[in-house]
Amino acid sequence: MNSSTLKQDPLAVLLAPVTATPSPLRTVLLAGIAAATIDIVFAFEFFGALLGITPVRVLQSVCKLSLAVRYPVSKVYRRSDPA
Repeated sequence: MNSSTLKQDPLAVLLAPVTATPSPLRTVLLAGIAAATIDIVFAFEFFGALLGITPVRVLQSVCKLSLAVRYPVSKVYRRSDPA
């Protein structure tokens, strides 16, 4: 795989054959993917065993919390007039 292909397709870094000196970018990306996978599997197992929550519900709560950081309820539903 030549360098022009890697410049055109960022995911080619992950799919490129392993060389003697691995790319730092590839190492960081693969470590991040591994950590995220372990994290979400732990959440599925922990909340499933503890509270009986399904994996879909866990993902919905993660999404809800990530949107709440960007769009807090207190700001979205705040009334403009003090009535």
